[in-house]
Amino acid sequence: MTGQSVSAAGVARASALVDVGRIDAARGEIAAALADDPDNVEALYVLARCHQAQDEFAAMRDAAVRAVAVAPGRHEGHLLLAYAYLGEEDPIRARASALEAVRLEPDDWRGHAALALASIGLGQSRRAFRAIERAVALSPESAGPHHIRALMFQSIGWNLFAHRSYRRALALDPEHTAALTGLAHVAATRGRLSTAAGHLSAVIAAEPTNQAARTELDRLVIGGLTGWALMSVWVGGFLGIFAGLPWVGLLALLPPALWML
Repeated sequence: MTGQSVSAAGVARASALVDVGRIDAARGEIAAALADDPDNVEALYVLARCHQAQDEFAAMRDAAVRAVAVAPGRHEGHLLLAYAYLGEEDPIRARASALEAVRLEPDDWRGHAALALASIGLGQSRRAFRAIERAVALSPESAGPHHIRALMFQSIGWNLFAHRSYRRALALDPEHTAALTGLAHVAATRGRLSTAAGHLSAVIAAEPTNQAARTELDRLVIGGLTGWALMSVWVGGFLGIFAGLPWVGLLALLPPALWML
């Protein structure tokens, strides 16, 4: 096996490790690949994802910038850069990178989703909803765009529509714990505390180490609505398919979305 083949195999292993949450192991594989070839764009993509998985948005941005410098004509680097800027609470730059990702690959729903989140951050609700509807249309059988649309509906108080979109995401991916968390918040907002507790319990069953969900369930049981006032703060900053967007907490309840490449 040639050195290039060995490097490609390491990057493939790293990508698979990120998918199952083994970030430290993935970092080891990527470090070896980049030591051999610092301009390995595929390795840079996975490195950015490693940083994203641990909410290291400045480092994610740096990796994405390097990837864009190496391959400016590939949309993946611009997409990663958009999500890094979202994590850094910079919707202006996020929108610019998302637009470039969409220009280069208009059929990838993730670019439209990033554009939607950036537009929400800029107070451009109509553009945001047009973008997320495009994302849903491009990939109607993926849970991700439905989840992000639910978050956006929730952010403007359209809880019935949010509930439907969360349900659609769960129908497509029954293990989508971020959608379950969203359903829990919608239920609590509507005063259905036992339903909310059930959704949170399901999150904990799927992710026993999810301490945030466990803490909020305790608050719900002990403090009732008082506990849910605290949970709304947590949900507002939660970033599921794609890491956290703290600025979204200022926009009612919209978590950052989405995404695991």
